Order: sequence, then C-alpha cells, then structure tokens
Amino acid sequence: LSDIFLGRFQVKNITPTSINLYIKYKNNLDKLLHKLNILNEKLSKLDNRKLSRFEIEKRVIEVARITKVTDLLFKKPFFLSLGEKQRVKLSLALIKKPKVLLLDEPTGNLDPLLKQEISDNLLLVHKELNIPIIYVTHSFEEAKYISNKIAILNNGVLEQYDNPNNLINNPRSRFVCSLSSYSKDNIFKPTIKDKKIYFNNLLIKNIENEKEPLLYISPDSFILDEEGKEYEIISIDIENNTLTLKSDLSLNNRFKIRIPINFSSLTKKVKLSIDKSKITVLEK
Repeated sequence: LSDIFLGRFQVKNITPTSINLYIKYKNNLDKLLHKLNILNEKLSKLDNRKLSRFEIEKRVIEVARITKVTDLLFKKPFFLSLGEKQRVKLSLALIKKPKVLLLDEPTGNLDPLLKQEISDNLLLVHKELNIPIIYVTHSFEEAKYISNKIAILNNGVLEQYDNPNNLINNPRSRFVCSLSSYSKDNIFKPTIKDKKIYFNNLLIKNIENEKEPLLYISPDSFILDEEGKEYEIISIDIENNTLTLKSDLSLNNRFKIRIPINFSSLTKKVKLSIDKSKITVLEK
C-alpha cells in the first residue's frame, strides 16, 4: 500500500479512530436526536471536547452560517425536509473540525435541485474552511462539477487520476471516454499499416505491437476547412455549440464537434480537418 498523508502526517499505520476525520455513508447516515432541537444536538457534539460555552456557541454559529442552517437551529429534526437534514448532518460533522471529509454518495437519494444545493454547499465549505473532501459518486457530471481532481476507478483499478478538463480532452482509456456524454461518441477506429497508425491519411504514430488501438478525438479538435473531409450532419445542439456528424470510422457511427460557427448558414454537410496534436491513442 502506498503512503497516505493527512497534511504533513503519515497516517497509513494509524487506526481510523485516532484521526480527526468524518465519514458519511450513503445508507448509514448519522441519526438525529429527535428529542433535542438542532442547536442542543450541535452543542452535545462538543460537550466531551472540554471547550468553553463561548467557544462552542461561536463554532456552532460559524458552521451554521456556512452550511446555511442558521434558521434551522431551533427546529426539531422531525420537522426538517430531506435537504435540510442533509445540511444539518454536514454541519454536525464540521463542528468537530475534521481534517478531512469522506463522503460516500452524499446526494445519492436526492432530486436534482437538492443535489445542486448540497453540492454548492460543499464547495462553499471547502472554500471557507479549506477542508479536503473525498467524494465518492457514480456520476461523472457530479464529480466534474464539485472536484478539482478526479480518480476514475474501474473494478478497483485506477484508470486515470486527473483534473476534469484533462479527463474529457485527454482520456487514457475507452472506459474513461464512456463516462462523459461529451466524449463517449468520439472514439474512432484507425488504419494500421506497417506498424503505423493512420487516420484520414494522417500519420498519428508508430506502434510496436500488432494490437489494434483506438483513437479519441475531442470535439474541440476539429477545424472548418473547405479542403477537408466532408461529413453529414445528423443533429445540431445550438445551446452547447455542437454538431453531431455521421462517420463509419466512429465506433458509434457518429461523433461530436464543437466549433464557432454560424448555425443559420449550415447546409446538410460540413468539411473538416483535424488538429493532429489533439488526437489521443487510447491505452486500452
């Protein structure tokens, strides 16, 4: 197992109970104390830390402001909505000033609006308290929105660890491509000749083995070119400034491009060339 650091401290051989962290599981959330109002429960979390009443109340008020539960402090948990309960549970964790937050699908059972609300709350927590957050999710779009670095795991194997932009524009595997609606259509079958990879008569690179690779070409890699190859337009997405085009070389027989274009001047076909430097050979 590799070394694990929390700040400057090695924690690989330390028991979890010795580390000031908070773990929140999707189906095993902290149970609220129904006989206490929210403020009393927050205070009870700090009773065993030998803090002064002033310090306790100061910490409760600070966390309540950041997690936007100030108006809930004197409510009983029974009267809280699902979104409010999630914010309260987060604030209960933050009161203890954990070194790191481990969150296992914290928005898994919420509707889209509540997911957005909790995600925005977590971003604010990270910004104001500078607490590292490890956030487990099956949604790439959710991970992309909330994270500055993403680790993609496939059956326990790390496929790629990178920032969201690189995962979209420079994915290393077909699995990583499949996670984003932006990239999953842009996987292509190249031509292999004399241990060289070609695409549309462009030499991409030499290869050492006979295994046929796949290519990923991001939607931003295409250039309008009257001398380029002609493609048939399948659909137009004006909001995202993208076109879906037909191609037999794509695994899905279609691919996306995103280019500055006057959509009103489009015909049924478009001619394109490709920025060779942006073509990625997928590892697997």
